[in-house]
Amino acid sequence: MQNAGYGATWAGRMSRILMEQYLLDSLTPRSKADLESISKTSIIPGYIPREQFIMDSTSAAYWANIRKDSTQYRKYLKGALPEKKG
Repeated sequence: MQNAGYGATWAGRMSRILMEQYLLDSLTPRSKADLESISKTSIIPGYIPREQFIMDSTSAAYWANIRKDSTQYRKYLKGALPEKKG
């Protein structure tokens, strides 16, 4: 959270939610709303999933050639790269 550059945006709300849950053993409606909005937010840039797919498929191809076993590589052969989002 802090290494992603969002410490000021998310850390305060998340620590309040954690403390409420720990001390009160429940959450206030405000905290429930914050928890819902935080859990639905993605802070990963759009290009990361595509780069991860390329790295994973390259690694799978490498190990498939070494092991002579393509079972882990098959999921990358079925389709093209995932589409860019946003």
